[in-house]
Amino acid sequence: MKDSLPRRLWKLIGSLPTTLACLCGLALVVTLCTLAQPRLGIYRAVQVYIDSLFIYAPAGPLKIPILPGGALIGLLLLLNLLAAQIRLERSWRKAGLWIIHLGLILLFAGEFASSLLRREAQLVLRPGQTLSAAQDSQHVELALIDETNPSSDRVYAISEALLQRHGELSPPALPVRLRVHQFDKAMQDDAVAGAQADVEVSDVDPLSASGGRWLLSLGQPGARFLADGRRYRLLLRPRMTPLPLSVTLERFKRQTYPGTDIPRSFSSRVLIRENGRSLERPALISMNDPLRVDGFTFYQSGYDQGGVSILQVVDNPAWSLPYLACALVSLGMLLHFLRRLSLSRAAA
Repeated sequence: MKDSLPRRLWKLIGSLPTTLACLCGLALVVTLCTLAQPRLGIYRAVQVYIDSLFIYAPAGPLKIPILPGGALIGLLLLLNLLAAQIRLERSWRKAGLWIIHLGLILLFAGEFASSLLRREAQLVLRPGQTLSAAQDSQHVELALIDETNPSSDRVYAISEALLQRHGELSPPALPVRLRVHQFDKAMQDDAVAGAQADVEVSDVDPLSASGGRWLLSLGQPGARFLADGRRYRLLLRPRMTPLPLSVTLERFKRQTYPGTDIPRSFSSRVLIRENGRSLERPALISMNDPLRVDGFTFYQSGYDQGGVSILQVVDNPAWSLPYLACALVSLGMLLHFLRRLSLSRAAA
C-alpha cells in the first residue's frame, strides 16, 4: 500500500540526506554571518543571518529571499529530530538514543525560546551612583513622563516598533493623543548612533513657542507641555528595562599587564538592594564571574574613563534549558555506551 503524501513528506524530513543538508546549510549561514560581522556588527549580523527565516538580497525597494536563514534551518533540524524520534524503536535497548534525541530537541527548543524571550541592556555606573533600570543600546523608545507629582514621576513608554509604524498612537494607557509623523534611527558598531522622531501632541497647552509638535532627538532633554492641568515631558531615549533591585557602584578596579595599557582584568564592587528589602548586600562582578540575582545576570562587559563601570544585564527566562539539554545528551550517551560495552563483554 502506498504511503500518503504527508507520510512521505514526514519521512523525507526525517531522512539522513535532510539532516546532512541542514547541517551544511547551517555551516554556510554561520560562515556568512562571521564574514558579515566587520560590516554589520555582531548584533546586526546575528539578526540578519541567524535569527531570521530567510536571508534577503535588496532589489530596489524590495527584498528578495535568496537563502534560508538560521531560524528556518534550525526549525527543519528540530522537525528532523522529531521525525527520527518517532521512528526510533520503543524499547529499553534504545533508551540511551531516546534520551540523546530528547536532549537535542530540548537544545533547539531552548535556542528558539532564548531568541524570543532574551532581553539585554546595560548599566553605566559611576562610583557612588545607584541605578534601578538598565538601558538598551540597540533600541530606543518614546517616553511620556508625568512630572506633576514632585516626589515621583509616572512614565509611559512607547516602543520603537510603534514609532516605526507612524500615524496616531492612542493606547488606552496614554493620557494624551500622540501622532508620529517621522521616525529615523542610525546604528553604528551594534549601538544606536542617533535617532529622531517628529511627534505631535493633540489638545495641549505647549510650554514652548513651537506649539504641540516637536522634533525630538536622542540625548536631548525633550519637550514639556501641559494637558488637563498636568505637567508632562516628552523625550526620545534608549529603551529602559526596570530592575527588581537597585545597584550601587562602590569601586571599580582595573589591572593592566606590566608596561602596557592592555587590561588584564577589571571588576566592580557593588551593593545590591532588592525591592522591598532595606538591607544591602555587597557583591563582586568581574570579567569571568557574573552575578545572578532575581532572574537577571550581570556581566562585567567594559569600562570608561574616570572609573565608570559598564555592566551587561541579561534577562533570559530560558537560560537553564541548554544546561538541561546537555545533561540529557551526556546521560543518553553514557547509557548507550555502557549497554554497548556490556554486549561486547557478553559476546566475548
